[in-house]
Amino acid sequence: MTIRKIGASILLYGMAAAGQGRRGMPNGTPEQIAAIARMNAALAPQTQRLAAVRSDLVAAALAQPRDDAAIRSCAEAVRAAEMELAKARATALAELQSTANRLSVDQIAALAAAGGGPGRGGYRTSMPHATAKQASALIDMATALQNQTQALNMARTQLTSAALNASPDDSVIRSQADAVGD
Repeated sequence: MTIRKIGASILLYGMAAAGQGRRGMPNGTPEQIAAIARMNAALAPQTQRLAAVRSDLVAAALAQPRDDAAIRSCAEAVRAAEMELAKARATALAELQSTANRLSVDQIAALAAAGGGPGRGGYRTSMPHATAKQASALIDMATALQNQTQALNMARTQLTSAALNASPDDSVIRSQADAVGD
């Protein structure tokens, strides 16, 4: 399967999950869907970098003994990667909007609600060989972090929306990237 097909599948799945229906976006043409898939494929390097630094941050946060400087350094790397991806998304959208496959305001809103395609979050997996006690501890930890997780997801959504704005503003994108870093 090519990266374009994977990108299109991810985008369509994300939009369907966001309530946009089977076609992916309101009144989306096959050409628009293909253009978005190409856009997402072009963003793969930034998306992969973001995934890598997010993974590094999680590893630093879970390391023993705790190293606050390493955590701060990784958090800054995440902020920078989020900023890089947001700017690349803004540029890619501007290029898409200069073509015959231009998206409507509703379609851009649907794209932003779907997270702009890949790179939005991580894949969840089960932990093999975890004991009941370990699983319980992980559930307790996730519950304790729920407010921070929701704040982070909201900040990421706002950053994606800022990047996919019809007239992206670098200061707004920077501010939203800072919120993700915070």
